[in-house]
Amino acid sequence: MSEPTATALTMLHTKGCMPRNSPAPARSTSLLALILTVTSSLTATSSSAQPETLTFARVIELAQQQAPDAYTAQARIDVARAQQDATNASRLPTIGLSSSLSPTVQYTAPLLAQDKEALCSANSVACSVGSVPVGSARTGVSIDARWRIFDFGATGAAIDQSSEGVTAATARSQSATARGVATALKIFLAVVADDQLVVARERLASDRARQAEVVKARADLGEGVPSDVLQAEVAAEAAALDLESAKAQARTDRITLAGALGLPPSDTIVVSGDLDLDVVRGADDAIHPDVKAADADVRSAGFGITRAERSMWPTIDGSASIGASLVALTRPDANLTPSAGFGLSLQWPWLDFGKQADISAANASRIVAERTRDAQQTAITTERARALVALDAQGALVIRAGRLQASARQAVDVVEARVQVGEGRLAELLDAQATLTQAEASLVTARANRAQAAVDVALASGVVDSGAFVVAPAR
Repeated sequence: MSEPTATALTMLHTKGCMPRNSPAPARSTSLLALILTVTSSLTATSSSAQPETLTFARVIELAQQQAPDAYTAQARIDVARAQQDATNASRLPTIGLSSSLSPTVQYTAPLLAQDKEALCSANSVACSVGSVPVGSARTGVSIDARWRIFDFGATGAAIDQSSEGVTAATARSQSATARGVATALKIFLAVVADDQLVVARERLASDRARQAEVVKARADLGEGVPSDVLQAEVAAEAAALDLESAKAQARTDRITLAGALGLPPSDTIVVSGDLDLDVVRGADDAIHPDVKAADADVRSAGFGITRAERSMWPTIDGSASIGASLVALTRPDANLTPSAGFGLSLQWPWLDFGKQADISAANASRIVAERTRDAQQTAITTERARALVALDAQGALVIRAGRLQASARQAVDVVEARVQVGEGRLAELLDAQATLTQAEASLVTARANRAQAAVDVALASGVVDSGAFVVAPAR
């Protein structure tokens, strides 16, 4: 019986599930199978709780969904749409309910004699004195509707202006999302490069540690030089220090990546990706979202001018109401009066200095919007050209770094062969290994820089998604 099975049986005996001295029933095998199945299930559940491996496509997906910039951009779209709804509502009538209550009290009663007879007629002015109050109250309820019938296009211009606001907000949202995705991708590529640098540093540290052990063993046998032992130990410590530095940088970049993706801070994120990344070319004719937003701002400013100018024109409003009023007296009788009405009103601002100022401000806003659009177009064209030049330059550096790494590897092989036959010194080997490690780090850095330059080119085009990138050609 295996140790886990015996432990399970002991637990069952202890908890009283079966007599300690009785033989195990036939169904104990099924019970043990159930226990083992549950244990396997728990183990599988624990293993399934491992952290998600972030790939290139997954980073893009997370950045588009939950990056802080994406949340902010979506909120701006919601605000613009709410403003558009409020402007569209200006075409609809407004309906309100009003009520009133007006109490009145009068002191008009005829003057009476001792025999209760009136001294004069009740309509006589001389008899309009006394102390008997006669009161009344008027109350009314009405439903009123009012709507703008015609304003020579002022409302239509306001609606068009709000629609352009939605267009601009949507374009800026796309641009902000693209920037967030680009930032996350560049950090992701840095993490991938960090991992490759850690592997190179680990290999060097392991080689240096083994060399230090060999040199020390030879010195103990009297076959080595004491200075070689000290040199080997210093080299091993330096390699270990470089390894720890590389690991610390990898952990730092992982925390930065988590923040860019809206994830909880963590320095144990698992990544899987390649640094051989290139961008799809031929997107020069695509309009950048920032330029689309600037164009929408220009059109919005034009509609703003129209709205301000038409506000100086007359407006025709319609109104309608329906209601009833009730006059209640101290006497039992009352008078209920229904009412209904419809009317048109014409308003024409002959002289309004505030509206004149609105027109001047709208014209100035259009000038600013046009100049902003031109500056935005120039900046984007310049940025794309700069990004393309940087991408080509980084590609050339990758080629040179690859050649340097191959030469350094060959040099290490030559020196190792000489050391093994006793023709080379340890210092030569340590220098060759250090040169190889530096060459490998330079190649990793060059590949990472080229991949990040490809992300910059895509960002300058305004589209940063999986379809904007391809695998870089072999160098």
